[in-house]
Amino acid sequence: MRDSYWDNWKGIAIIAVVAIHASGGTAMFQEGSFNWLFGLTLRQFIDFAVPLFLAMSGYFSVNGSNGNVLSYYKGRFIRIIIPYLIWTAAYILIKTPTEAPSLGELASGIIFGTGIGIGYFVIVLSQLVILTPLYSKIQKPSHHIIIMAIASAIGTIFVYYFSVFNPHHLLSKFPAYALPFFAWYPFYHAGYFLARYKENLKIDSTFRKIAIFGFTVSLAFSLIEGSFWAYNENYSFGVSQLKLTSLSASLFLFFIAVSFKDKNTFLNRYTPISWLGANSYAIYLMHMLFLIAIQKLLKQSDNIYSFQPIYILLSAATAILTCAVVVFASQKTMPKSFSRNVLGN
Repeated sequence: MRDSYWDNWKGIAIIAVVAIHASGGTAMFQEGSFNWLFGLTLRQFIDFAVPLFLAMSGYFSVNGSNGNVLSYYKGRFIRIIIPYLIWTAAYILIKTPTEAPSLGELASGIIFGTGIGIGYFVIVLSQLVILTPLYSKIQKPSHHIIIMAIASAIGTIFVYYFSVFNPHHLLSKFPAYALPFFAWYPFYHAGYFLARYKENLKIDSTFRKIAIFGFTVSLAFSLIEGSFWAYNENYSFGVSQLKLTSLSASLFLFFIAVSFKDKNTFLNRYTPISWLGANSYAIYLMHMLFLIAIQKLLKQSDNIYSFQPIYILLSAATAILTCAVVVFASQKTMPKSFSRNVLGN
């Protein structure tokens, strides 16, 4: 049975994902202009998207990872990989409709996530799924914390070295720097940790207040750090989900989500957003197909494109609505076993 609370958070996260991709054009405007600044500011508020998805994936991995390892891998990878392969093939075929892709192109598109452009998330999640049974072998909470701290430090050094100090290196280009699992630490592991030890942890009002304070401070610093890099000719890192202040804000946001789980809030109710959350993986895999076409159409209007808040809102909302219609129609017309493989739900 689905949990409306977490589905609502997934819905919020998938909306943020589409908004991130819809806002990519703001970097093309003149430095310091309204649209340039709007994109820079907006990104600090929505950069939690992928980290939050990873944290929630870790949170729900606890029970399934305690049994037979092969059964766990089979269940997880069937749901993750089969839809990914189907949509990767669809993207590649649409890009080259009159010419069959080579095996090398298919392999590269799958392994590096470039087939759908944003497949890095699937590659990262797959690495973390492989690691999950190892987490169950670690008994002491302190050992989990040490591992998270070390892996997070390695990831931060890796990201900053290639994205900031060696920007011309191959690993500084997207998606290379986003592919290693340690670049996204500690979200998945933190989700696993909180779910496994929640009975021993004091997730109370004090925890909630600390999480809210940490999120607020981290968000403020992400605005400062983002502006620093953007005004120093590194706009892409200024809006990155992987800069340290954004990682910190995303982690605290997840703590906030965990702290409100047992509270009676609107997030505990079934809403259109929770429907989006329940179908978020399918929306993630397909939305770029529609978003690119929608934005190409909207760019025909100078009035819309020159005011990025409206342009981003219209393109993101239209892409999400289109995805929702496709998912809903697929669920109603396809056999359930087939739609599960296509949509991943």
